[in-house]
Amino acid sequence: MKKRWTLILCACLFPLMIWLFVICPANPTANDLKPFSNQEQVIASIRQGLRDHAKNITVSFSCPAQNNNYIIREDLIAMAGDWIQEAMKETDNETEGDYIYYQYGGYKISCSRFQNAQDGRYVYTVRITPRYYTYLAQEETVSEKLNEVFDTFAFSNSDSDYKKALAIYNYICQNVKYDEVHRKNIHYHLKSTAYAALIQGAAGCQGYCVTLYRMFRRAGIPCRIVTGMGYGERGAEFHAWNIARVDGLWYCLDATWDAGKSESQYNWFLRGSARFDRHIPGDAFSDWDMAYPLSQEDYGDFLSMKS
Repeated sequence: MKKRWTLILCACLFPLMIWLFVICPANPTANDLKPFSNQEQVIASIRQGLRDHAKNITVSFSCPAQNNNYIIREDLIAMAGDWIQEAMKETDNETEGDYIYYQYGGYKISCSRFQNAQDGRYVYTVRITPRYYTYLAQEETVSEKLNEVFDTFAFSNSDSDYKKALAIYNYICQNVKYDEVHRKNIHYHLKSTAYAALIQGAAGCQGYCVTLYRMFRRAGIPCRIVTGMGYGERGAEFHAWNIARVDGLWYCLDATWDAGKSESQYNWFLRGSARFDRHIPGDAFSDWDMAYPLSQEDYGDFLSMKS
């Protein structure tokens, strides 16, 4: 017999909250709950909550209390963690995927269980409380700014990926300075946002990356963010950069290290893996070679080889 699930979603704006209610089958276990039929709806709703800066995202479900079996707290937390990781996977939306992941500071998960006195069912509630680097109003300001900037680009359908990528890279390098003031302040998270880059005009490396990510995505250029170690003028430091697929191949970009330079002086624009030295990806990116195979040659060198 197929398991049947129902989901009711409602949003409350004051405070902003997303609430999910799930009815579970008889005699459940934690493993039963992971693949239920409307799991994609739950994940999509969590993704929307993160995108919209929901203060709380709450999942509630009830299960029959057969043989006094119940789901333990650790399984509930693990289940919620899996949902969140799925919600932050890449999509075609410029405000999702890496943009969500690198502009929030984690989350807290709390859970509770009680037994309904009327029907004896166990009722479970899992509450996800994200911590964001920006306010929703700041994200709305970023969107307005991007609309203005893209109006000046006036891209057409005939424009190549390269033309769009260069225009965006030029804009970021010419309009965003590195935030030296807050460089060592690990508690000042705003420097890691597109708001800092586009509105305040100064950001850390992560702020450069999420800005380029969102602008490339808007222009139809697939893009990801990579973190690891950068060996720059100050020695080894935590660093972030981008990879992007331009005209069919993946290349590396580091707008942070090219900021303030003229186009002819760029050292890190659409580099192939062979010349993108001093950048060491973290362990989390060890399996990216298959999904995002980098060109060994720089963009211009590859075109020369083809002609």
